Amino acid sequence: MKNNGFQLKDGIFFLILDSFKPQKLFSDCSALRQFYSRAVAKKSSDDQGWCSEIERRLGYLKLSLSEEFVAKIIRDLRNYHPKVLDYFVWASKMPNYRHGSIAHNARARVLGHEESIDSFWTLVRGMNRWRHDMDIYKYVKITQQFLKRNMMKDAVELCEFMMDGPYKLAFQDCDMILRQISLSPIPDLELVFRAVKKYESAGYSFSKVVYDGIHRSLTSTPKFKESMEIMKNMRQEGYELDNITYSQLLYGLCKAKRFDDACNILDEMEAGGCRPDLKTWMVLIQGYCFADEVDGALECLTKMIAKNCDADPDLVDVLVKGLCSKNSTKGAYTLMVEMINEA
Repeated sequence: MKNNGFQLKDGIFFLILDSFKPQKLFSDCSALRQFYSRAVAKKSSDDQGWCSEIERRLGYLKLSLSEEFVAKIIRDLRNYHPKVLDYFVWASKMPNYRHGSIAHNARARVLGHEESIDSFWTLVRGMNRWRHDMDIYKYVKITQQFLKRNMMKDAVELCEFMMDGPYKLAFQDCDMILRQISLSPIPDLELVFRAVKKYESAGYSFSKVVYDGIHRSLTSTPKFKESMEIMKNMRQEGYELDNITYSQLLYGLCKAKRFDDACNILDEMEAGGCRPDLKTWMVLIQGYCFADEVDGALECLTKMIAKNCDADPDLVDVLVKGLCSKNSTKGAYTLMVEMINEA
């Protein structure tokens, strides 16, 4: 019935409930009450909204509420934020029930959106006062929501909030935030260093992943002098500069159309014993193509092949599109033929 959009009428519900009681089907009575109450609460969002009539109908059920059940209702109402608060307030007035961490965490997950962000922070700060902790699972899910919706400031503030609590986040959590900030058109360096400072104040030392996260935003900004300092610090901490680190720098230099500097970095990279892999060559060649410098991209391809690094279909695709954008379809065809013959 539920899957097909049908609901129990009040009279039918009470008729079924009365038939369960003489048979002492107490668990079935409880399950039916919970099922029906969820349907009534959900209907409040579909029809006229929350009102005294809805509260009256729920009151007849004489529910024995649990946090798990309240959390289920909140999830059912997740697309109707005002109704979540209405239900939350109603449940708090029920006898023998008090909201705890489970219910507060469920509500926080629902409120973690742009249109309800003020209510979210009011709740989260209230949880801190009431000594209800946000669990790690909910933190990860809410942070993913923030990052997906480009709510970087809220993601960093939530990270800071969690680091002040009993749970200490792993470096992967910091890296997830740093990575997403770096993907912004203009990374917010203030947020980068806020996240890093909180991570460091919790007693963590910088891992290679965290260093790369800072470096990625600096090269995208672009802050090349500062990015070189980060690379220097990485060496001093005993971390080897690898293709990931160099590729980030090459990407930033290509984005700034500083191709001569990018080629010099490539030579420096090889001289230091780090052999460029296919992804590193791809960054450089793609940078040339995006800047309509296809001749430079083809020169890089020649160098790459001379160093026994074979092109893959993705790299060929980038070059073909670059040639076609310059109205050199004949050149694109020739390149395709050569790559196929050498495969």
